[in-house]
Amino acid sequence: MNWVSPLLDLNEDCETAVANVTARLSDSGLRVVRSFDLQSACASYPSQTCPHHGQGPCDCQLVILMVYDTGGQPDSLVLHTCDGQTQVGLAAIPGRINIAGLEKRIRAALCGAKRAVPILEAK
Repeated sequence: MNWVSPLLDLNEDCETAVANVTARLSDSGLRVVRSFDLQSACASYPSQTCPHHGQGPCDCQLVILMVYDTGGQPDSLVLHTCDGQTQVGLAAIPGRINIAGLEKRIRAALCGAKRAVPILEAK
């Protein structure tokens, strides 16, 4: 099973991508909370080899953003960065009821916006 439903690829480092994604979602009336940061979580293991690229130390970054609408459960966005490229996707959570309205708002904010963010590929 694929745990992430891809939304878009950005030609940006992680912090720039997080700031731009957060701004787009906030501009659409959604609330965004940063809930996980791989670099912070692995700070005490600086020489670990990356499981995705076999590099050590790992230059990847993984950030999870919780996206909230006016009520109910949040949706989770996963931002994975390597070599200055950030992939943004919706987390697929097994057994969880799909929040269709929230997912539509997220997709519209990120993929339908005309705002100048360097998008390589919208999925």
